[in-house]
Amino acid sequence: LVKTGTRFVVAFQKFMKVGTRPIQDAYFICSTLLAEEEFYLIALPMIIWNIDYQLGRYLTLLVCGSLIVGNMMKDVFRLPRPPRDQVWIPEMMSSIDSTAARDFGFPSTHAMNSMSNPLFTILYYYYYRSQEVGSVAMPFWAAIALGILWYLSVTLSRLYVGVHSPTDLRGGTLLGVLSAIFWYITCDLFDDWFKNTEYLSAQIICFMIIVLLLNPQTRPLKPTFLQNVLLAGLFAGCCIGQRLHFDNVVNGKSES
Repeated sequence: LVKTGTRFVVAFQKFMKVGTRPIQDAYFICSTLLAEEEFYLIALPMIIWNIDYQLGRYLTLLVCGSLIVGNMMKDVFRLPRPPRDQVWIPEMMSSIDSTAARDFGFPSTHAMNSMSNPLFTILYYYYYRSQEVGSVAMPFWAAIALGILWYLSVTLSRLYVGVHSPTDLRGGTLLGVLSAIFWYITCDLFDDWFKNTEYLSAQIICFMIIVLLLNPQTRPLKPTFLQNVLLAGLFAGCCIGQRLHFDNVVNGKSES
């Protein structure tokens, strides 16, 4: 798989003439940033505070939860990325990629996020929040087109910068579809559980500790485990913070 995938990446990069077209290079390098953790640390709070509180919270839990699963799968399958000496990789990748592309390749969490986030957002606005597709300001076809553009830009950028093979991208895409649909189906059930359960903080923290204990720790240690520690804290904090918001603000307003 690695040999076949590497040959495909090399052929794709030759076809695209990577490294020789500054505007094209800049476009795909910027596109790969759209699924980095640094982007989400900026975008998710903006969505929560300025656009849609509930969507931002759902996306935060979706991103953190699916990344934890994706990172664990990387350390289970241990499928290497294309060899650095055979493909073109921008010099800045070590600084713009959160793991410096030093973790394993399968599945691609960039492909996963580029699929799951637009798909869940479309499901949320057109089928969860509204009864009719026409009730949303943006036409449904435009949302689909924008989602496809987002997915293709991010996914192809990973081939363009030489850090993933087609197998990695297929695995990430499938995981993204499953994550979005699973979260769309279960988000209401999850809300009902965490709004009404007792000792939520203790349960969430214990669950995250168990998840981290089950996470394979490769030797030498890959960046994925420490990244999962961060994601587990973000997931727990989002759940506990929402419960505090629900208890102190939402209930308080409804009672008054």
